[in-house]
Formats: sequence, structure tokens, C-alpha cells
Amino acid sequence: MKSFLFLILIFNSSLLFAAKEHDFAAILFFTRGKVYLSSEGGLFGEVKKGQELAEGDIIRTKDKSLAIVRFPDKSTMRVDHNSEIEIERVVENVEGESLGSSDIILRGGRAVIDVINKSRAPVFNVKTKSVAIGVRGTRFMAGLDPESNHMDLAVDRGEVEISHKEKKNMAEAIEAGHSIHLENGSEFNKPQRHDWINKFNFNANDKEVDHSEMNKVMELKRLEHRQKRKAWVRDKVKWAKKKKRWAMFRSRHLEKVKKLKSKRMEFLKRKKLFMQKRKDLVSKRENLLKERAAILKQAKELKADKRKLAAAARALKSGRNDPRKKRALLKKRKELAQREKRIKGRIQGLRENRENLKEQKRNLLNNKFVKNFAKNEKSFEEKKKEMMKNAPRKKRLKRRAKKKLLKEGRKKLGLPGGLFGN
Repeated sequence: MKSFLFLILIFNSSLLFAAKEHDFAAILFFTRGKVYLSSEGGLFGEVKKGQELAEGDIIRTKDKSLAIVRFPDKSTMRVDHNSEIEIERVVENVEGESLGSSDIILRGGRAVIDVINKSRAPVFNVKTKSVAIGVRGTRFMAGLDPESNHMDLAVDRGEVEISHKEKKNMAEAIEAGHSIHLENGSEFNKPQRHDWINKFNFNANDKEVDHSEMNKVMELKRLEHRQKRKAWVRDKVKWAKKKKRWAMFRSRHLEKVKKLKSKRMEFLKRKKLFMQKRKDLVSKRENLLKERAAILKQAKELKADKRKLAAAARALKSGRNDPRKKRALLKKRKELAQREKRIKGRIQGLRENRENLKEQKRNLLNNKFVKNFAKNEKSFEEKKKEMMKNAPRKKRLKRRAKKKLLKEGRKKLGLPGGLFGN
């Protein structure tokens, strides 16, 4: 029974397979505790570090758990415990340049993000139900309570633009050392400096985050916000200057995108091929997860039946020896042994399927074939033309005459055509 349960527990580990870093995929750089992933809106499966993350993936962390995600432009996101984040878009890394943006949807919990952005254009965006946050090369924390819809934003370095989705005039620039609080997803409080910001851990690469200490800092944050809360009023002159500067950075970024247009088209073709292959793997993974859930259910039922069987055996020993009950007990034991054997066989099949998926993943990630296929095909055609061109003219004419003579001879004799007369 112990060995059987051990086989079942194997499937509690990662069912998504490790991948190499790509220009069009983020990487789950580190995990601690229980971290789950859902792809293409499917079931959540537990994952470990090394997993590649694409658009549409949802990361969920449990209590005292942690996940660190690294994007193609080397930006880093730390997903703290009891959080859920959807990756809506991944920035395009073309020729070492960041094109487009990485967009995430914060569904609940807390994320610390360190954005590497030399252009100062918004290459990282955070969204919630109520607000949109545009990041311009910075390090900050965004937290959301999904029940009350309260949101907090604190900036450690650089600056962040936050705007309300429904109230177009409600937008503000948050500078380093300041934080802003959003009440019930509707009203901004005035951005201010707070003591809790100095105590908060803004290191997005920290693998040893003390969650209990962070909870204390969050309690201090709530207390300070209540004490220092002020109505939001925007400095119009300052806001106009910032908007003008951001527009300049944005135009520079768009010029860079135009210059790399042809390279970007090649990049998008490779990305499309990768996403199609990945979709097939995700579908197979979903089937594995469903099969695992069914096996776990059967294993629980089997364990419960074994407990009942053991209780019945103890009752027989303490009472009289009843032949009919003994026969029923032996029959039940036989049935349970057969069920256990079938479940073990299905688990073995799942393990084999998982190995096949790993092999397919490795083949998918072999980008040398994808990159060099068209190039090799073109060079092959060129070599073929060159060989035909360099072939002696007399040999070609002689070969043609021989074929023609053979064809005419077969026709006269009434034989079927073809090289071997078949």
C-alpha cells in the first residue's frame, strides 16, 4: 500500500515540463512552497522552477509560498504568497531590444516588480478591475485585496503612472518613496511618503522572503493610511510636464519599433510556431491532469474500502468463525487487489505519457531546426541548380536520346511504359 501511495504522490509534482529561456516566453525562475499554474484557461497543476510561461498563463501561490518570474527583457516579478496573477502579454525581445510590453493582470495578493527599461517607455503594465499601471523603468509593489477591492501601490525607484479605468480624469504619477491607496476600487488617496515603505522588502529576486515579517509591515501600512489619509488633488502643472516627457519617450520607442519591423516579423513567425506546438502540449497536459484526478479519487475510495475491510477482519477475529463472512471477505480482498493492480497500471501509463511529452518539449525547443530549415532548403536548391548547370551537355543529350529510343521501342512492341516495364 505504501508503494502504491508513493506512485500516486509522484503526480502531485510538476506536470508542466522545464524549458529553456526564449525571446518570447517568460521563465518561472524560482519557486518555494506550493505554486500552481493554469494554461489556456485549464486546470491548475503544481509547477516547479524552470517552467516557461506564455500569454494566458495564470500563476497561483498558496500560503507561505513564493514564485519569481523572469521576463525576456530581464525584468523580474516576485509573486508573494496567497496571490494570483495572469500573464496577459510577454514583451518581445528582438535583437536585444524590448518591443511592445509585458502586461499582467493582478487578480489578488501582492507582486513586487523590478523593470529593466532603458527607453523609459511603458514596457510593463499592471492591470486590475479598476486601474491600469504604466511602468517606466522602476521597482515597485502592487497589492490587491480581491474581497474589498482595496489596492496599494508603492514605488521604491523610478516612477509609475496609475490611472482609473472608468474615471478618465483620475490619473497620477507616483514617484520614488511614495505610495498611493485606492479605496474600494473607486477613489484615490493623495500619494505620500510613509514609514512602512522603508521597511518593505522591494527585492524582486529575494528567495528568502519572510512572509510573517511582510504581514507585520502590511499591518503598519494599514495603520499609516488611516492616520495620514488625505483627499486626492492632482498638481496640474507637474502632471502636464510629466505627460509631455512620457510622450517624448513613447515616440522614441515607436521609432525604434519601426526600424526593427522586418526583424520583428521574423520573430512573430517563430513565436506563432512555438505557441501552436505549445498549445498541443497544454492539451495533452490537461488530459494528464484529468486522468490524475480520476486516479486520486479511485485511490481514496480504495483506501477507504481497505479500512472497512480491516475493520471487518478485526470483527471476525473477535467473534465466531463464520464461513460465509470469510468467503465474502476473501472475495472483497481479491476485488480490491485487482482494482489496485489496474490503478498501478494506469499510473505507469501516465508516467510513460509524461516522458513522451518531455521528449516532444525538447524537440519543440530545438530552435536550430526552425531557424535553419529555410536557409538549408534554399542552399540545397542553389547547389542542385549549380550541379545541373555544370553537367556536361553531351551526357545530358545522350541520356535524353537513350530514353526516347527506349520509349519508342516499347511502343512498337506494345509493351507498357515505365523504366522496368510495369
